[in-house]
Amino acid sequence: MVSVGNGDIASFVSILLMTFLLFNNFIAIAGLFYAITGRKTNLIAKNNLLVILELAIMAGVLYFLLVWRGRSTEILKSFEAEPKSAKRKGRAVIVIYFILTLALFMSSNYLIILRNKGLH
Repeated sequence: MVSVGNGDIASFVSILLMTFLLFNNFIAIAGLFYAITGRKTNLIAKNNLLVILELAIMAGVLYFLLVWRGRSTEILKSFEAEPKSAKRKGRAVIVIYFILTLALFMSSNYLIILRNKGLH
């Protein structure tokens, strides 16, 4: 079998994807709050450097919770005996979460556009 890279790539990519989805949820919640109330929040920084710092902190927290000291292998071992029906339910929950995250982000942006045009 030919292998490219090392086994850590999957865990780092999953950390980056979870960071993106979590940050996307924060942006969407702040956008919905603005669209509904008209007041802006300081949940997301306005400075690019601070946004990068927020993303790095989120990625670091997720790394220490899920990957550090072989935690990811422990998590994988705990799910090895899981039945196929539970695996299907888990995949369905992940897909639904991903779709809801994108829908929340798009709907909050749409409501912000309506608010800024004066239609809401």
